[in-house]
Amino acid sequence: MKAFIAAALALTSTSAAASAIAACQDPYIELPVTMRGTRPMISASIDGHPIDLVVDTGASFSMLTSPAADELKLPLSPAPYNFWVAGVGGDVRPSITTARQFTLADGKLAQLNVQFLVGGGSAGVEAAGLLGQNLWAHFDDEYDLANGTIRISRPKDCAHVPMAYWDRTRTYAVMNLVSFAQLGRMTSGYGKVNGHRIRITFDSGAATSALSFDAARRAGIDPYGPGSQSGGAFYGVGRRSVESRIVPVDVLELGGEKIEHTQIRLADVGFSSSDMLLGADFFLSHRIFVANSQNKIYFTYNGGPVFNLRPQFAASGPPTASPNLSAPQAAAASAGAAEDAPKDASAYARRGAASLGRGELADAIADLTRAHELAPDSAAYLFRRGVAYRMNRQPSLAMADLDAAVKLDPANVDARIARAELRLEGKQMDGAATDLEAADKLASKESDARLILAGLYIRVGAYDQAASNFDAWIRTHGDDARLERALAGRCWAGAMSGDDLDRATSACDSALRRDTHDPQAREGRGLVRLRKSEDARAITDFDAALAAQPKLAWALYGRALAEQRTGGSEAAKADFAAANSIRPKIADDARLRGLSH
Repeated sequence: MKAFIAAALALTSTSAAASAIAACQDPYIELPVTMRGTRPMISASIDGHPIDLVVDTGASFSMLTSPAADELKLPLSPAPYNFWVAGVGGDVRPSITTARQFTLADGKLAQLNVQFLVGGGSAGVEAAGLLGQNLWAHFDDEYDLANGTIRISRPKDCAHVPMAYWDRTRTYAVMNLVSFAQLGRMTSGYGKVNGHRIRITFDSGAATSALSFDAARRAGIDPYGPGSQSGGAFYGVGRRSVESRIVPVDVLELGGEKIEHTQIRLADVGFSSSDMLLGADFFLSHRIFVANSQNKIYFTYNGGPVFNLRPQFAASGPPTASPNLSAPQAAAASAGAAEDAPKDASAYARRGAASLGRGELADAIADLTRAHELAPDSAAYLFRRGVAYRMNRQPSLAMADLDAAVKLDPANVDARIARAELRLEGKQMDGAATDLEAADKLASKESDARLILAGLYIRVGAYDQAASNFDAWIRTHGDDARLERALAGRCWAGAMSGDDLDRATSACDSALRRDTHDPQAREGRGLVRLRKSEDARAITDFDAALAAQPKLAWALYGRALAEQRTGGSEAAKADFAAANSIRPKIADDARLRGLSH
């Protein structure tokens, strides 16, 4: 693959930070980064079109999603024979495209004819793709994500200089850089879990850190033992999600940093060359300098939780696993904070977004408030503060910010969707429907927002619109790990609307091929079969759905209708009563949907 080149760039020093680095350090380029949840996003341009990309130090090559390549009208060619991209969700067979011009940092970093792999999913964030090691490995890279910044440079004669220049206490951790990957350079090294050596990859593209099940067992950790719990689904670039578990860990050692009595997520991370991914949560809680020129990684603890143990797409809940660090490391967490204070609205907003990603809502609100004061006409800052207020259970303040954001920028799809969600929470169905209709018209057909819109349309009972948004998303996200969930949703939307039952059946069947026990898809296919008068087959689906989740009101009601038609009046009477006890107005809803006695 063609590498990124920046040899002709004029690198300029613009802050005191550069002068604090040892004299050998060259001036650097500063790349602004905005956290979207726990995804570090960087603004770029391809052939003059602005895009957002995930900073992914765990990827050998940069990639674009298939929908983004389609929207950018980039020509595709097949990848070499037997070339695959391995990720958390399995392997993806990519295509290749070439951007005639690619730029970063407002043109400070630019290159012609840059190749990207194409394929994979967006893993729950609106991004055109990711930036991998075919960029980062050509520089020394400082990841200061808690302050919304990456700095890249090319040091000279720095072989024996500690590059953690910001750490006045000299308590930084350092790890030798060792690439375990067979293809491409990775930011990797060795650590220990409960005294057992493990291979670690620093992977900013992973929303949360994860240790493999095999490595955990080698370290004497039982994934299902005392103190363990489900961690929800774990997603990546591949086509499927994987199970994750949360387990207690006695001690994790990383380059001299020791974290004791903590919790770690387990997942089959998909990289045969690595035992653990240190994800964006670790990057947010640390300042990291990857000295590719020295084959070393330097890092210091920033403060707050090291590992985010919320389910991967959860909007709220505590990001648990605050560390128990050694006293010098804990004391050093605040060193240099004043020096890192934001200087403008953008910097305050980026730091606020990082705090939001860490779940530190008071800090996020304070920084986003300051950003708004400095740039009152920015809809983006108001939108993010509105999200922070909503997560902080302050709906009135959240609504005021979202109203103001939409007024400033009526075409802001994110603000429209966030306001629709907030209006739904307040039972303002008409207002929510208005925002959904506006967002539906504004979002591109390839947009990841289509999946969110589909789910929200189901909540307002607009099943036809939900189905069309599911269809649009499914058409352009065939490699995405969330496809199974989307197919189950499309199945349900079709079952409730009653339109195009063959298409609904196809979605149901596709969802159940991926997970034969999916209760939503089973319930949905049962309702579709009920509409098609396939009563015996409908009962089979309802039985399976209820075996998985006994209190599915629609499965109970649908089974009652099918039983009534096939002569099982007593069983039907019991199921009608059970359905009504769970959902008292289900009979009225069923009549509106053409599903009645």
